[in-house]
Amino acid sequence: MSDTLNTKNTVRIESLQDRIINKGRQRKARFTKPPIIAEHPGSFIADQYRLLCSRLDQLGTDESLKLFSVSSAVKGEGKTTTSLNLAYIMAKEFKKKVLLVDGDLRNPSFGNFLKVEKGPGFIDLINGVEFKLSDLCYVGEGFYCLPNGEKGRIPVELFKRSHIKSLFGHLKSFFDYIIVDSPPVMHMADMGIIAEIVDGVLFVVKAGKTTREAVVSALQSLTTGRKIGIVLNYAKSVSNKYYYYY
Repeated sequence: MSDTLNTKNTVRIESLQDRIINKGRQRKARFTKPPIIAEHPGSFIADQYRLLCSRLDQLGTDESLKLFSVSSAVKGEGKTTTSLNLAYIMAKEFKKKVLLVDGDLRNPSFGNFLKVEKGPGFIDLINGVEFKLSDLCYVGEGFYCLPNGEKGRIPVELFKRSHIKSLFGHLKSFFDYIIVDSPPVMHMADMGIIAEIVDGVLFVVKAGKTTREAVVSALQSLTTGRKIGIVLNYAKSVSNKYYYYY
């Protein structure tokens, strides 16, 4: 059975789930900027990420939440940093197989943290390019990523095709969790479409930057999809940069 993903037709994936691990030449990625959790594992911030991961893992166990997106109202609130640290700690400390997807097609951010070997990415999958499981980038210890891919025009209607839902459905059989670093909600139709595909949306807010009205408006604009929680960054009420609440 082929290990090829062909989004123009039927998505075909190797039935053996371990085919993605240590089989053939796996594409690689490495950190250029270590996650906060790696640099300061004993910090308050790290403990908050562990607590957040515990809550998400509980949701995954109780309610089959395996595929979720991390978004924000506007650009610059820390959603990519949050996505990266969640994926890292889930893989390294929770011993899960995790796939982190760069789903912010118009403003990809993985390049700020990861150097990936050249190859296809999420954009290519959407556009129907043949994609093998070995094209996923191995970061380490159960942590894989799917970068944005080659830049190009992204027609919104491509997201509506059923093969994107089918793609994620098949990938879920290979991973415990899939985290989609998603575009901001405001002024972007993409996020509303992604919200329809994922199991839940985690919303990131940067304290002191985005107004309450903007946050409320962004949350209300997500008429589809389940909102599973809010992460508050740079809160002055604590001595560290990150805090979260549900």
